[in-house]
Amino acid sequence: MKIKLLLVVSIVLSFVLVACSGEEKKTKPDYTVEEAVNDGHLVVQNLGENLDEVIRDGKMETKQLNKIFEFKKMADQGKEANVKITIFNKDGTYATNKLSFTGKKYVFENNYAGYQSSKGTFTCDYFNLMRGTAELQMCKNNEGKQLKRMTVLISEMSQFHNCSF
Repeated sequence: MKIKLLLVVSIVLSFVLVACSGEEKKTKPDYTVEEAVNDGHLVVQNLGENLDEVIRDGKMETKQLNKIFEFKKMADQGKEANVKITIFNKDGTYATNKLSFTGKKYVFENNYAGYQSSKGTFTCDYFNLMRGTAELQMCKNNEGKQLKRMTVLISEMSQFHNCSF
């Protein structure tokens, strides 16, 4: 009987410890919006529950959007350029992506699957900014698989109008 009681208590304590450890990780992110901004990243905060809310209802906030326009200007001049884009979801999770221009090609290290794009590193021929979206075209992943388009970021259209090339 004592063994059964000890077993039940052990199981209950295990569940409590697992639940508490998961909660702590969710409420204490190891990287914040403020830190990303201070590190010079372009930051997108998705405030919607899903991608449809973010796009359709504009539930997002962007900080330092000018960095993507500076990146494009440098690339259009044939100069090497880099930008880090950190995307924070409403639940506190985040991903940092890196976009580079080598002087000939665009290299996109995508760690965010929220834009329905594959994670991984991609080499692309074209970069476009329009209607609140930054996108790459004619891309290949590391295995050589061709992708027509990759979304780099989605921002408020009004923010795009406030920035210039």
